[in-house]
Amino acid sequence: MFEPIYRILDYIFPVYIINRNEVLTIEDRRPTRNMVLSILGVLAVAVMVVWGWLSHTLLLDTLTFIVAGGVLATALYFCLTGTFREFYVFDKPTDTYSFVRQSVFKKDEIKGAASLFRATEVLCEEEYSRYGTVHRYHAAVLQDPSLLFGADEVQKLRQSRPMYNREQTEANMVAAIASFLNIKNNGTVKTLYRALS
Repeated sequence: MFEPIYRILDYIFPVYIINRNEVLTIEDRRPTRNMVLSILGVLAVAVMVVWGWLSHTLLLDTLTFIVAGGVLATALYFCLTGTFREFYVFDKPTDTYSFVRQSVFKKDEIKGAASLFRATEVLCEEEYSRYGTVHRYHAAVLQDPSLLFGADEVQKLRQSRPMYNREQTEANMVAAIASFLNIKNNGTVKTLYRALS
């Protein structure tokens, strides 16, 4: 029923999986919820200003400037500081991995040895509310706990969950990583049950 919509969203917000010359690269261009809401906020203010200007109902007073400026400043802050693209690179010849999270002003990178990974899985979080159950999915890699010195063995690929979050997309990513590194794929694992108010 929703498959045509999923195809359109997969085209607009792609996840590219490229396996070339013993290097696996996954590029994730799905925006986070904060970025989508920020862009919608900027568009809403722009539409209201243009409509008010064209209909001659725009009041140019202090309150209008404060409200419009506050909404625009907040929205632009989230747009400029939010992650808009992430890269995950696994290099077999050098036995390294690199996770890159990129925003307009900042680029975070995590590096390490790819041989530390022992499995992949899709983490499924179930959130309960009076409106029903919502499922959230995260692609994750599991590291060998004996070599981590107290660090968490489960490492999510995305720290901030994307707005368009589908189990199939996350499953494709973990399957590609598991196949490339020749490690176990645990499939989808339920991890957390939260009650929403």
